[in-house]
This record gives sequence, structure tokens and C-alpha cells, in this order.
Amino acid sequence: MISFYLSLILIGVTILAVMAVLLFQARRYARVNLNLLRINETLRFDLPDLLRQSWPQLAQAGFTGLSWQLDWFGTSLSGVEGVGGKGRLSRHLQVGEIALDVTLSHAGHRGEHRYFSESLAENFFLLLHVDMWIKMGAVQGAFDQAAKLELFLQHDMKNIAQFIRLAAEQLENVKPEHEARLLSTLRAAMPTVRGRAEHILGSLSHHQAAKVHKSDWRLAEVWQQAVDMHSLTANIQGVATAFVDEETLHGIIDNLVVNYADQARLTPDTPPRLEILLSQEQEKVTATIQDVYGRPCLWPERLFEPFWSEQSEGMGVGLYQARQLAVAAGGSLEARTASQQPLLFVLTLPRSLVR
Repeated sequence: MISFYLSLILIGVTILAVMAVLLFQARRYARVNLNLLRINETLRFDLPDLLRQSWPQLAQAGFTGLSWQLDWFGTSLSGVEGVGGKGRLSRHLQVGEIALDVTLSHAGHRGEHRYFSESLAENFFLLLHVDMWIKMGAVQGAFDQAAKLELFLQHDMKNIAQFIRLAAEQLENVKPEHEARLLSTLRAAMPTVRGRAEHILGSLSHHQAAKVHKSDWRLAEVWQQAVDMHSLTANIQGVATAFVDEETLHGIIDNLVVNYADQARLTPDTPPRLEILLSQEQEKVTATIQDVYGRPCLWPERLFEPFWSEQSEGMGVGLYQARQLAVAAGGSLEARTASQQPLLFVLTLPRSLVR
């Protein structure tokens, strides 16, 4: 009977000892996992640096060697730490222009050691793969931003080219009695065109000022200048003064007016006649724009969709850019449609603090 109790005690002590060893092993591997995560965060998720600095932690977990071959945007890098072993865990990882072959060696782990080491290896491989996705995502984001800037610049250049073409046509066909009026219109429009051209040149040469200087603008004058520049007819009512930078304001209004100027070329017999109502209250100013001859919009969901255009020669970024600029300035740009009614644009901008 005594031997039976002794056996039970021995079994219990053995189980406790095994559990203690497993707990110790689990904590050790968990600590290594946490340290690798912290190192990766400190290195700002830089894959080559993580490969170079992860070996001390992996060695503490019982691995005998680490080897890797990295293709980093066309440049080959490699590294070897420790020595080989009986067991090997390898992965080939690739994301875009980054490819990695990595191998962890161990001394032939068995049982719980094999389970813990394989789990740690999979976590390490996953960490490397995540770093690859983060890097390629950042690179792709930078390219997308550059492409977006290039697209907006192309659209601005198209607007300037359209104005030059329109001015040339008017100069060719102007009657002597209308020369003074045309010259006055061109003289008033040229500062805006010059400002847009300087903005484009500044963006292309990366010398554009980083600071944005906001000022007060009487919207009636800016709208009148824009419609005159494109030879459109507009009835502007109301008084409102907005507090916004010049490039943003002209970018918004130019893109809206060009939208109607394009329509005028498509329907020369019934060119647009704009009704623009300005108002201000509290901290916002509002401009509503409508073509009284306009047709109901059949695809309102497409208006601000980038790269979609009703015209074959259109780039599909004008209204999208106008809305982006309005939101960045602290305002908004909406398109409202009603049954059998012309499309109505509603632009809001921060109101001037000057009363």
C-alpha cells in the first residue's frame, strides 16, 4: 500500500516537473518572440536591419544557425550566423521587387523543443513577410502620390492650354469695336493664368513654397474673373468673403468653370448660363452654381469619381481635384440633383474673420 502511494507521489512530482519545464520553455520562447517584435518596431520595420540584428534572440531560443539571401530592389544581400544543424526550417518569401530565402538551423529538436522552435520560426518568417508588405506598401504609396501629383499637373496644364486656345480664337475673330473689351478681359485674366503657370513650374522643380499663405477673397470678383476668362455668361448674386489661399481658391473655381466651358464647346447653340448665389453665415461661406439651361444629371454618382469623364478627351480629375481642394481647405463641394432639374453644385469654404 505504501508503495502505491509512493508511486502516486512520484507520478505527481513528475507531472509537476514536466509542467514546470514546459512553462519555462513557453516563457522563454514567448520572451524571444516579444523581443523580436520590439526590435522590429525599433528598426521601423526595416527588413535588412531586422535580418542583421535578430540572431542574438534566435540563438537564445536554441537555434544553431541563420542564413539568408535577400534581393532588395535589384540589390543582392546575404548573411550567415552560427553554424548549420541537423534540422532546418526554410522559407521563400516574395512581395513585389523584394525576394527573400531564409533558413533557420537547429540541432535536431524533438518533442516540445521541436514544437516551440517551429512555432517561433513561423512567427519569425511571418514578421519578415509583414516587413516586406510594409515596405512595398510604402513604396507603392509614394509612387501613387507622385502619379496623383503628375495627373493634377497635367490637368492644370490642360486648363491653361484651353484658355490659350480660346484667347487665340477670340483674337482672330474680334471685331474692331470689341477690341478694347477683349483686351480688358485678357488683362484681367492673365494674372490668374500666370499664377497657375508658376504653380505648375514650382511643383515640377520642387521649389514651391512649403508654407501656404491664406488671405481674404471676395468671391464675386473671383467668380466673375473665372467666367470671363472662359467667355461664359453668369449672373452672380450675393456677397461673401472667404479665407483661403490663392492656389486653392483658383484651383476649385477653375475646375468648376472649366466643366461648364467644356459643355459650351459641345453645345455652342445653347451655351451654359450660370446662376451663382453667394451667401455667408457663422463660419462658412456658400456658393451655389447652376446652369439654367443644364440637363438633369443621369449619373450623379460619377461626378467626383476620379478618371471617369463623359467626354472622350477628358481626364476625369477636374471635379475630383476641386473636391479634394475644398475639403483640404476646411470646406466641402457637393453635387445635388433633383428630378427634372439642372445639376446644382454647392461649395462651402471658411469665412473671412474680417467683418
